[in-house]
Amino acid sequence: MNVAIFEDNRYAQFQPMVMARPVYELVLGHCTVLDRFQHYFSDILTAYCRPHLKSIASHQRPTIGINWLGNTHQCLFLNARVIMDRPLHNQIMEYGTGHPYIVVSDTNDVIAVCASSDLALTIHDYLMTFSDGQTLINNLQSVCSIYTYSKARILKNIWDLVALNQTLLGEDGHLNSGNYGIIKGELDAWVSIRNDEQVFIDQGVRVEPFVFIDADHGPVYIERDVVIRSHTRIKGPAYIGAGSQILGGVITASSIGSQCKIHGEVSHSVIHSYTNKAHDGFLGHSYVGEWVNLGAMTTNSNLKNTYGSIQVETADARWDSGQQFLGVCMGDHVKTAVGTLLRAGTMVGYGSTLLGRDHCGWVPPFSWGEALNYTRQQLPQFLRAVERMMQRRTIQLRTADKKLMALLFEYAHS
Repeated sequence: MNVAIFEDNRYAQFQPMVMARPVYELVLGHCTVLDRFQHYFSDILTAYCRPHLKSIASHQRPTIGINWLGNTHQCLFLNARVIMDRPLHNQIMEYGTGHPYIVVSDTNDVIAVCASSDLALTIHDYLMTFSDGQTLINNLQSVCSIYTYSKARILKNIWDLVALNQTLLGEDGHLNSGNYGIIKGELDAWVSIRNDEQVFIDQGVRVEPFVFIDADHGPVYIERDVVIRSHTRIKGPAYIGAGSQILGGVITASSIGSQCKIHGEVSHSVIHSYTNKAHDGFLGHSYVGEWVNLGAMTTNSNLKNTYGSIQVETADARWDSGQQFLGVCMGDHVKTAVGTLLRAGTMVGYGSTLLGRDHCGWVPPFSWGEALNYTRQQLPQFLRAVERMMQRRTIQLRTADKKLMALLFEYAHS
């Protein structure tokens, strides 16, 4: 049976993180949403995304057809907002493949659709228009059985990415090739590990003296070629991606991507790959994209003085997150100056450069300047800065990436 992952019309709830990536490329726990699907369904052949992301999605996933279904006799369509796990996988397998059906949550979100060839092509057409789940249900219920699965974990809003991450960090060890309780790297004699049965350290890792790894509250998984400098404390659950450098400070209940440089305090946060936070400062209950650079002492608030629920603003709405703890969400290629301060719940758009203090609410993509006095980035200068940053990591900015950035720039200011 073919398997296809699709974005639905609720992708906009995850801005600014999905301006340059499909929802299924968001990182949670040890991996992306799509990686989690692939762990349970090895025969994923198709993924659907917004048309302007097709080129970059194809580059990231060359073995998967993007927005192309091909010839199929049977296809299982899975919503990219679903956090796939063993119980849900088993339930879908129990439903079988011999008849068409829709699986919905108790809040009427579409979880999965199983369809034969003709019906699969009809669903393909709906997905290319980013139909909402209710439209799918209304148009298919006459030819599909409807099953309700109430235990599904479904991403509904951007703050869910922060709220769910600690739980998934505790669950995700089985998704990786390594097993907890195995230490392959080079550890100084003055390294201290608590509960080493819940720690995995891969080959090529170097851990300097006076590092403390505490797995009493959750497992710690450290990928290959990571360097952990002296005077670092890592409190699980935590994941550190390949080739990253932890330069000192405290890491608590966080996911750090590959090739990052991290210093200071990072708590209950997700950091995508190639991001630098190489100096002191606090990042808490936050979600940070790729190729972000946080200047020294950049600090966010993650708790209101009233201890009340944190409000979140987007380009066209204001939401009550229901979260007592919530920091900032920063899109890809954001930069902050030395001493930048951000209020709880700040959403920073793709490609922005922030100076000074008191940033709050919604910061539009490609903004530049101090809070409430932003100007528009100049695209040529922005692209040159991106190229210089990537060259420091011996990575070239592809022509397709430049075209996407120019398109996003146009979208942001249309």
